Amino acid sequence: MTETRPPVAIETNTSTKGTSLQAGIVWNLGSLVFLAAAGVALNIVIGRFFGPAALGTFNIAFALYIFFSQFAVFGLHLSILNRATVLADQPDKLAVVVYSGLWVCVLAALCVTGIAIVSNTLITSFFPEVPGLAHAWGLAAPGLVAFAVNKYLLAVLNGIQHMRAFAIYQSLRFILIMTVVAVLFKLQMPGSWLALSLSLAEWVLLVFLFTYVLRQTRGRVDRDQIGTETVKHVRFGTKVMPAGLVSELNTRVDVLVIGALMNDKAAGIYSIAALIFEAAIQAVMVLRNNINPRLGRDLAADRRDEILRFSRLVMLVLTPVLAVAGAAIWWLFPMIAPWLFPGSGFDEALYPLGWLMLALPLCGASLCYSLVLSLAGLPLWQSVQMVVALLVSVVLCVLLIPIYGISGAAMAMGASTIVTGFLGVVLVRKLLGVRLFF
Repeated sequence: MTETRPPVAIETNTSTKGTSLQAGIVWNLGSLVFLAAAGVALNIVIGRFFGPAALGTFNIAFALYIFFSQFAVFGLHLSILNRATVLADQPDKLAVVVYSGLWVCVLAALCVTGIAIVSNTLITSFFPEVPGLAHAWGLAAPGLVAFAVNKYLLAVLNGIQHMRAFAIYQSLRFILIMTVVAVLFKLQMPGSWLALSLSLAEWVLLVFLFTYVLRQTRGRVDRDQIGTETVKHVRFGTKVMPAGLVSELNTRVDVLVIGALMNDKAAGIYSIAALIFEAAIQAVMVLRNNINPRLGRDLAADRRDEILRFSRLVMLVLTPVLAVAGAAIWWLFPMIAPWLFPGSGFDEALYPLGWLMLALPLCGASLCYSLVLSLAGLPLWQSVQMVVALLVSVVLCVLLIPIYGISGAAMAMGASTIVTGFLGVVLVRKLLGVRLFF
């Protein structure tokens, strides 16, 4: 989990010529595997050495951090990705597009960061049983500026197909976070200090990342075009930001509601079960990414019978595999948890984990087809599906957590995921006349 070469020396030329498709795929897959492993390792390290309360405080602060970051970046990372992809071999135009969006990103990030810092007391008042959150949020919030700019700059690298640099800088973020966490543990700092890793890592990463992108965008900047490109960025970002906002919030609403209605320790214990569920879902997403190209071709050719046939095959194969995997994970957890988290109370995560593993085979096949509406050119209905998923999650969490505690959160998340998948199948059938599974 370390990188031996200096981050700024990834590619020595100043051309925007990117890596080959094959090399890009290898670097990107390697980065995804590393990020998944690093996320798991980070939660295990915090849970083992700082305890469930510290892990809960950290994950609540992190959920707020990711939520606010969507406002801070203002959808501009997707805007520059859209533009940089077609301008990679035109250095003058690329420079104009990159810097016209960059200053807007910095301005938006500064405004959101200022609001996040000033509103610390108001924000943390919604979590009365998480005493360390005000301190944690005060340490994390200043990193929002750097996080937003880094997200934008990484999108530039993605757009010009510098996938080796993209993968390494993505991984460097978690290396820096883990380094700060290790230093905090060595100094025996309280758990609320862990949120410092979020902001400090981003500011260090920004130095390396901005230096690299600056070297790749040395074209002549036509100031007359700055205004026009700025307007394009703002329009694109305004349209796409709500979708990102809903998507990020939907994956973290359970932890936030536990923090608001229960306490930091409960949030920390639940985080371990949620982490395992998310890892299983990511495995399904890998399958979805491989199905999407075939699905897109079948939709374009109106091969409805083929879509139905293949979706049934996916369901028949994937459902029992996920059922067996979920049962195995639930069975093994009581044996592994005491070794990973000795005497920390994380064994209580077994109960919410059971509900989440029960939901896994019931939603897996439908999640493989969760982007059908976007592939068919209906992004608005894709957004509707995401908003419904968020509403279901929030309502069920608020209703079930006061009664069943962290198991209620797992019931809500599992039910929401199943409902979302079923809703997607219904919408695809109603809007496109395409049958999935049945």
